[in-house]
Amino acid sequence: MKKVISFLALLILAACSNNKFEVQLIANLPPSVDHAVQFSVINFNPTEKFIKDFDAANLKPISGSTANDQNKNEQITKLIMTNWDTLFKDIPATDYWLMTNADSTTYSKTGGIFIPLSNKWWVASKAFLIDGKPCCYVVPLQIIKGSRISCKPAQSNLVSLTDIYQKQVQKK
Repeated sequence: MKKVISFLALLILAACSNNKFEVQLIANLPPSVDHAVQFSVINFNPTEKFIKDFDAANLKPISGSTANDQNKNEQITKLIMTNWDTLFKDIPATDYWLMTNADSTTYSKTGGIFIPLSNKWWVASKAFLIDGKPCCYVVPLQIIKGSRISCKPAQSNLVSLTDIYQKQVQKK
């Protein structure tokens, strides 16, 4: 009987180890970013969710002079950043990393026997400003279960949230 239980335990362990992945995250921030940036590994496409869930309710209509145009731009920037960062509200605090160029971390995720892990995950950052414009990193990951992959967000993964707002959110 003990052999059967031991065998079943080994089968369960093997099934779980095949339903696991690790991501080594290495920060590679542009020189213009002289502060730490918060990263997370998430299981949803943040860009699609940002466009779908964007809430413009807090955007107050402003009309008039160029001073008001600057105020409106600041208000839109704040709204964009708030909406982006809201995407992360359900992510546990233990799944965030505050990183500078000197940092790296490893994230691992294990699914259960009856709860398979998705093959699609993203490394995403919370919003931050570059030259007064809200930006973030969005890196799609192709997960191979049981493997360890390396992710080094680069300039090609830097996303302008203003562009997304102007090209996709305003047109919906």
